Amino acid sequence: MSFVRITFSIFENKDKIKSPSISFSFYHSHPFLFMWIFISLMWLPHLILRYPGALSEDNYDQLNQFFGFMPMRTNQPVIHTVTVGAFVNFGLKVLGSANSGLFIYCFVQALSMAAVLSYSLLFMKNWNTPKWFRLIVVFLYTATPYFTGNAAWAIKDYPHMVGFVLWGLIFVRIVVEKKFLFSFKHDGKLILLWTIGAFLMSSYRKNGLHIYLVTVMVWMIILIINLIKKHTNARLTLALLIMLIAPILISSVIEKTIISSYSAIEIKQKDAFSLPFQQTARYYHYYGDELTQEEYEAIGDILDYEWLYTDYHPECSDSVKEEFHAENTSQILRYLKVWFLMFFKRPLCYIEATWNQSYYIFMPDFDNVVYNQDVNTGLAVATDELKEYLNLHIPTSMVGFAITVCSFYRMLNTFPVIALLNNLCVYVFLMFTISLFLKRKGLSWYRLSLLPLWLSFLFIFLAPMIVDQPRYSWAIFYLMPTIVAMYMHLIETSKSSNII
Repeated sequence: MSFVRITFSIFENKDKIKSPSISFSFYHSHPFLFMWIFISLMWLPHLILRYPGALSEDNYDQLNQFFGFMPMRTNQPVIHTVTVGAFVNFGLKVLGSANSGLFIYCFVQALSMAAVLSYSLLFMKNWNTPKWFRLIVVFLYTATPYFTGNAAWAIKDYPHMVGFVLWGLIFVRIVVEKKFLFSFKHDGKLILLWTIGAFLMSSYRKNGLHIYLVTVMVWMIILIINLIKKHTNARLTLALLIMLIAPILISSVIEKTIISSYSAIEIKQKDAFSLPFQQTARYYHYYGDELTQEEYEAIGDILDYEWLYTDYHPECSDSVKEEFHAENTSQILRYLKVWFLMFFKRPLCYIEATWNQSYYIFMPDFDNVVYNQDVNTGLAVATDELKEYLNLHIPTSMVGFAITVCSFYRMLNTFPVIALLNNLCVYVFLMFTISLFLKRKGLSWYRLSLLPLWLSFLFIFLAPMIVDQPRYSWAIFYLMPTIVAMYMHLIETSKSSNII
């Protein structure tokens, strides 16, 4: 409640806060280009100091697969596996160094994110967002560890998030403008940016596809309602339908082509069952002697009892979901039926399992920012053949730089203001607060703009963990500044039009 009251006071008195003048003529004439160059230059030292880039176990698993030292599998997004592998291979074959290929990849993805964040600042400028807030956002993008520290990491979540933020910005614009009518002639740029963003978010992480599909379903319902009310027409609706469907089709075609070309082994997705598996594991851990024969058999068909007790860790479902061994859909459906009915026997057990895995979302004093330090992070899963073939390494002259800069990030996280700006809890509280304010101001329609964030928030609960894995919450971090600016814009336009 204190957070809500303080936030309300800031918004109500935002015009009384003195804003510094911005006198750069280049900024006023080319605001997007100016911010893109500025953010990129601010990130460049972080990229150089962590040369050739930060990796993870997932990255080395992908490189093992791409270079043929392990079979290609769909346990990692195959589009990202090929993307990273192609850059590293380019460096190796053309430039004579896998290091250079990896650095180019990190540089390209950082430039892409810098462009998207600059686009968000352009939104704020067009909305006449107070300069003091825009400067805070620039500081957030360029000086806080959460943004600078992730720019050099070649993880699949980064291109996924580039797309998510771009798509999220377009979605916000559509909601704010109440745009129901689309045409390729007048909305070509908007449709193109939507398609690029939706393609990236849905191709590089499966949860992005799920979030996109749910959003499309909601949008289709709105479309149908407007057709019934005759607020739109079939000709213009066709452009919208193509815009909604095209990213999924493009992603599917590319993914299927890669799977076919590399004869990839298709692995059943386990992450989707993280939460029910965690609840089942906790139930078995504490109340295993209460299982009926039917429950015992249904669970045993898909999870290994030999490890189910010892592998249960309240904060993370990774160990439990690795036991997944279902052979057919009927086994999964039988388990899900048992899982659902077991809730009514021990509902508190299920609630505890969910809360233990996710309560870090709401902790204002918890530093959950983790940095993969350098190219050696995750090296343990690389095969000896891959290590010898690629020779990814930190140059002798640069040893210690990555350690120092990541230590610097951790030190900054202890500073009062920066620690606040790096805490997921603050952004989650802002989500709740903005939703509340929009309703109280009679602007409930615009709460639809938060749908991607609410879905991302839901998927944090469904993910294997959030502690030490802040990447699952990136969407909330990267999009909330725009949502706050949107709210400021709406209350100003509402006052001028006497809506309030």
